Amino acid sequence: MKFSKRVLRVIKKANAITATFFFVFYPLYPVLTIPVAHASDADQSIVTEDNTVAPTESPAATETPTVEPSVVSPEPTVSPSAEPTVSPEPSVEPVVSPSPTSDPVVSPEPSPVAVINSEPTNTADGVWQIMPNGKAQTRSVVAMGETYVAPQNENVTVKFTMLPDNPGVLTINEIKLSAEEQAQLGAVSDTAYDITSTMTDGSFKYDLTLPKPDDAKDVAVKYAETKDELLADAQDVTQNTDENADAVKVESLNHFTLFVVTEQPSGNDNGGWSNTSRFYSSDNNRASADSSSDAVELKNFDLNIPTGVIVKGIEVSVEGYTGNTRQAAVSLSWNGGTSYTTGAGTGLKNTSLPGTTSAAETVTLLGNGTDLWGRSWSAANFSNSNFRVKLDATTGSSDVYIDQVKVSVTYEDDVPSCPAPTIAKGIHPNEQYISGNTIYYTTNVSGTGSFTVTEAATDANSGVDKVNFPATVSAGGDDNSSPYQKSYNWGGADTFNTSATITCYDNSNQTSTSTLNVLRDNTAPVVNSVGLDKYVVKNGDTIDVTSNIVETGSGISSCHAYWANHTGIPTGTDMDLGDLGTDCSGSVTVPASSGNHYILIGSTSGLGDKVGHFQTVGLASSIITVDNTYPEITISNPTTTPEQSKTITANTDEGAILLAQFVMLH
Repeated sequence: MKFSKRVLRVIKKANAITATFFFVFYPLYPVLTIPVAHASDADQSIVTEDNTVAPTESPAATETPTVEPSVVSPEPTVSPSAEPTVSPEPSVEPVVSPSPTSDPVVSPEPSPVAVINSEPTNTADGVWQIMPNGKAQTRSVVAMGETYVAPQNENVTVKFTMLPDNPGVLTINEIKLSAEEQAQLGAVSDTAYDITSTMTDGSFKYDLTLPKPDDAKDVAVKYAETKDELLADAQDVTQNTDENADAVKVESLNHFTLFVVTEQPSGNDNGGWSNTSRFYSSDNNRASADSSSDAVELKNFDLNIPTGVIVKGIEVSVEGYTGNTRQAAVSLSWNGGTSYTTGAGTGLKNTSLPGTTSAAETVTLLGNGTDLWGRSWSAANFSNSNFRVKLDATTGSSDVYIDQVKVSVTYEDDVPSCPAPTIAKGIHPNEQYISGNTIYYTTNVSGTGSFTVTEAATDANSGVDKVNFPATVSAGGDDNSSPYQKSYNWGGADTFNTSATITCYDNSNQTSTSTLNVLRDNTAPVVNSVGLDKYVVKNGDTIDVTSNIVETGSGISSCHAYWANHTGIPTGTDMDLGDLGTDCSGSVTVPASSGNHYILIGSTSGLGDKVGHFQTVGLASSIITVDNTYPEITISNPTTTPEQSKTITANTDEGAILLAQFVMLH
């Protein structure tokens, strides 16, 4: 089982501004029909810089002309082969188009008609060309280290710090937001910027600046791929940002998309504090209180604590100073301000800001990563609708001045428990072998089989979301309910033979894993030699057998020794001396027999592995001689007197004897 913990620290300041990137494809320019120059999509005549018209093969008719007020124009007549006409003056005179049966038209006071060039125009610096739709595109590929200033706004700049071997061109377009969209996003202006390139995302890095109003504080940048996505689910830029009076800078971006600068609303509930919009950033602009009846609730910290984590502690950072002795008492709410933590020094903590001028300003830390302020907390308590920080001005003299308030939450997110899986046999159980989290299978017997894997995932905090089972001999997949299981089936063509990873997910999107081993065993064991401790025996003797066996898969299931008078494969007439075990070595007893015999190891039923493979060729030991007769001895007794020495000769039919004993009788 894999189990790990990770301790996370989330720091947010009150009402911190969120930044936004996003790509949007949004039409910005009206479609105009220009008299003479291009009266219809089919007319390809081009108005050149000297206001002349390049002729085309088929001239196009133009719009109905304007006339003096209160003058009725007669029904116009136009030659069907009339060529388009352009006045040499800067403004273009309209040409009457054919109208077979139109009523007289009274035109208003004539107004100048603009001539729009359909070709891109170049900026004075020669860096950009402006497209007819308002987009600005670099005239050449971008270069490292050069700052590209958007012609639409000088505070929109792009500076590349990394480029691919083949750089591309850069395009910048302004996207306008409606008042409703601006309010929904919290955008600081009605303009977002669609920045694109011909280069692949990730192949480059660049620093980006975007404009912001002077009075916008703690801005952030958000992004999305489309305008709809921006409005529905804008993402925060995670790279470093830096802001000055009129721009915000984002460093080391590696993708192009649609960007917008945003600012959060204050979200304070105030009772007596002054300048409460100044709690948000450390910029020497301060909120203040001058009475012990002054109180303010700060909210919208955007802490985003994951569901199911274990909250370990809360720290509130208060930056400021006191004009004399007045401080702020800080407490926390978990239910939208209905209740607050209590208890002096526990749930109600006083600042200890120095005085008496702004030069003395410092940061007071209240609580820490193991301080729960006198209660237990859940992730839901830190939502914007629930979490509050209240500052009550204490008694004392002069004012207390607060520059910034921040909150950090330390929490522990236990990953789900994902122990080693259990495996159960399915069809053809004799063709598979299970050992812990490992299953061996063979395709060489029946060719098919199945098994089921169960993962006992648990998570005491957020609960188990799902278990993902890997593909092995068949497809994997997710199981979203307990018991978390997956059935697998193999066929004759399966070759899967390795480890795979099971992944357990909890509801806070934390993961842990376990290992499943699925190994194919298509090789039978092989016996290389059979050794004995003796080769001349009699009935009932014990012989120690030592075999050398090679088995690379599931392991030896059985190894029987056979008593035979031949060296081939054991037959039904050969005696089974018993199972020698998984190492194919042990003791056997010589059965009632005589003459020459062998011990055979291996046969279609004698030596097998755990998935049903058996050795098809037996291996015999060296020859064994069984001798069950005692030696016969004949003695020749010489004729001598007792005092004389005697010589006794003994003969045996065994050819050799181990011991002969003689007894002298008187």
